Amino acid sequence: MKITKLKTLLIALLAGSVSAAPLFAQDDDADSRREAALEQRQELRESRATLREAWQAVREGLGEEASEEAIQAAREQFKEDFAEEIEAQKELARELRKNIRKRAFFRSLRGDVPEELTDLREQTKALRNELRAARRELREELADATPEEREAALLALREEFRDDFRDLKEQRRAIIEELRDEQDGDRRAED
Repeated sequence: MKITKLKTLLIALLAGSVSAAPLFAQDDDADSRREAALEQRQELRESRATLREAWQAVREGLGEEASEEAIQAAREQFKEDFAEEIEAQKELARELRKNIRKRAFFRSLRGDVPEELTDLREQTKALRNELRAARRELREELADATPEEREAALLALREEFRDDFRDLKEQRRAIIEELRDEQDGDRRAED
């Protein structure tokens, strides 16, 4: 019963007939946005619990004496049977994570993040991803190398990226300093 409701809700969400956007609408009431996001998070937890219970039922049906092959086959069948629900849940989680990062609950109390800082965050994220990819490639290339050679190569790679990260850090500090200079007086809330 619960799985059917969940399935219907998730399919409607993915199809676009239901939208989670109103939960994060730009209104003046930060508490209502926070409550809506917490409700959406709770729905996600419940949907995860429902899938977990369904998997546990399948697992119990196999019994304790089930072989690894039988468990693997049941897992693959479960993934096929619940593919839409699993994908819808992943999409809902991605959207919730994105919205939480984009407009964190308590940031609304302090005000919006300036566009310059948002751009710097995106640049830093891209640079980190580039570093991760380069590190992964380097590890694959040096799979047969000695640990000392690998460590030396990783240090050289970090050194290559160090200046870029320092530049972004200095830009961030400059922007924050400008914002501090623009603010006047005591920023604490009055009691």
